[in-house]
Amino acid sequence: MGYEPLSDEQREIRDLVRTLARERIAPRAAEIDESGEFPWDMVELFREHEILGLPFEERFGGTGTGALMVLVAIEEISKVCATTGLILALQELGALAIKNDGTEEQKKRYLPRLASGEWLPAYALTEAGSGSDAAAMRSEGALHSHTRRALQAGAEPDEIRHAIILVTSTIGFPQVVAALSWAEDVLGKK
Repeated sequence: MGYEPLSDEQREIRDLVRTLARERIAPRAAEIDESGEFPWDMVELFREHEILGLPFEERFGGTGTGALMVLVAIEEISKVCATTGLILALQELGALAIKNDGTEEQKKRYLPRLASGEWLPAYALTEAGSGSDAAAMRSEGALHSHTRRALQAGAEPDEIRHAIILVTSTIGFPQVVAALSWAEDVLGKK
């Protein structure tokens, strides 16, 4: 018998993800790639099986299984559909700034919604003059004009949260958290 680096619990999670990948994701992979549409049905599949909670601690509603299981799950999913694998990869990457440098209040406010899959984070890495060279980026946060007008018209912050355009410098995660705090201040969520 060969060396098995995963515990029984970890193998159980891997096997669940592998089964979902082969039985539910693989049959949709070509269609997902050909259509170019976001696969919301795959997000729902992940929600149903708590896959989106893999990157998060139990205290925030996640599985608490650690980074290794996130990587194992991404690998199993990506074997059959790289696009769907990116959903889980971005669940981790998009939440890193809050996980690593967010205040306790921000973690309590945002991480449970990310862990449950109620919210999906976003991550973007490009700008004119830098491409994917993160060190060359020089962007700053900005409030989209539509969002500003909606606030002035009396819209509730929860109704327009999606309209915020948050582009930040890549000097480090604290700037991302500072931008998040700035957005909360603008929306009156403090």
